Amino acid sequence: MKKLVPHEKLNEFIDTLGASVGSMIADIKRGVEKLDGRIGESEATITTLSQKIDPLHDLEARITKLESYHQVDEQDLGEDTQAV
Repeated sequence: MKKLVPHEKLNEFIDTLGASVGSMIADIKRGVEKLDGRIGESEATITTLSQKIDPLHDLEARITKLESYHQVDEQDLGEDTQAV
């Protein structure tokens, strides 16, 4: 025959279990909030880096354009010396 658990012990167990689950949920919420904060910081860092990289792309395009002018000048110079 199975022995029945008194209501007081059952209620105590339920209260303890509820407190443990509540504590776990609170820990999870705090962890999610921390991660959310870190994600926000990461997004801000990415935005800042993007803003710094954009002018570098423009600079790279200008350098490439100047290099192409330089190559044309060298070709023109080579043709001029051959004609002499």
